[in-house]
Amino acid sequence: MDIVGYSSLVGANEQEAINALLNYRKLIDPFITKNNGRIFTTGGDSIFADFSSPVNGLRCAIFIQRMVCDLNLAEKIKPSMRFRIGLHIGDVLIQGNDLLGEAVNIAARIEQMADYGGVSMSESIYLHTKNSFENERFIDGGFPVFKNIKESIHVYSIEIAGTTPNPNLIQKVSAQSYQETVKGWMKDPEYATKKIMDAQNFKRSGQYDKAVKILIIRVLKGEMDANEELISMVEKKLIPQDFHNFVVDTFVMISKKLNSNDQTKFGLLLSNYALGKDNKFKSLYFWKMASNINDEAKFHLGKALLEDPTTSVNETKEAITYLTDAAMMKNVAAAVILGLFYSDKNRDEYDESTAFKWLWVAREFKDSKAQVYLEALVKTMNKATFVNSKIVAESLVDQIRWNVSNN
Repeated sequence: MDIVGYSSLVGANEQEAINALLNYRKLIDPFITKNNGRIFTTGGDSIFADFSSPVNGLRCAIFIQRMVCDLNLAEKIKPSMRFRIGLHIGDVLIQGNDLLGEAVNIAARIEQMADYGGVSMSESIYLHTKNSFENERFIDGGFPVFKNIKESIHVYSIEIAGTTPNPNLIQKVSAQSYQETVKGWMKDPEYATKKIMDAQNFKRSGQYDKAVKILIIRVLKGEMDANEELISMVEKKLIPQDFHNFVVDTFVMISKKLNSNDQTKFGLLLSNYALGKDNKFKSLYFWKMASNINDEAKFHLGKALLEDPTTSVNETKEAITYLTDAAMMKNVAAAVILGLFYSDKNRDEYDESTAFKWLWVAREFKDSKAQVYLEALVKTMNKATFVNSKIVAESLVDQIRWNVSNN
């Protein structure tokens, strides 16, 4: 376990950073012990711990990250800190206060794959714990290439509300087969020396495979015109089946170079481009990157999370926040989604008054389907609830109009 950006915090104010770390440790260390964990030598911003079972280790990791998230939201410790946690199973060597061995090295590498505020683990941890954490959502992170680690490690993570995507994660977990294949294209004179114009000619003649290879090479070389051309082929469904995942992985490889609007667009494109089991995860990745400054990304992220039956309770809360933010800026689709969500009697969150106010908002802003949903809901409400809900809903509409006019 380590702290994200600890060196920068120390550089800004060393004493404040040290005091903050000590305050976090006062809360973290007892919980490690409570879960049958032993803390070994800690080096500044890192903690090594050994647990009696994978379940104890993962339970502890999840609790720590959610506790830290709550502390940071409440601004109880300043400067606030974000942690990354990595878990692995293996034999270790204990020498005094030190924990040594290949398993320790692998756990440290896996930790580097975690989102900021997140938990990553090896497949061995995942297989030992998945049945004990049925309410959590595990994410397949693929087979990253670890420096100085010969063993092939399949990495998973748990989706935790409040995390920030690790900007290096997706690039590291891209399959080796992608890298090796594209390197082969780059060495092939049939494709390596070709330009965007050649790709367009191949596309016009129906040789889509050759067009895709050339465009991927040009995109990876930083040619934005090639990027737009490749997007166009995706939108027109011209990508051959065998190249679907190569195209998706290419989008992912250049993700850090995109602005938030393009990240949102890529996320939407991938979510509709249902051609691989992990595309949904990649869509969420793009939207999470963009959601800090992009309202459209917040909407798509919230919608995707609510539509997923495997979404955890904390993720559901996160999704509601995103959709509420969008609806408060007159995103009618978000208001409809919230209305239907709260009107679902099979959900623990069922609340007919809240459902009414969001469907009322959507209807006021001319959504025809909302009128139908609203009429059905009103039939189940008593008069007092209807009157009170209407007053709240009308006030909410006024607030949204004010938000839009003053934005």
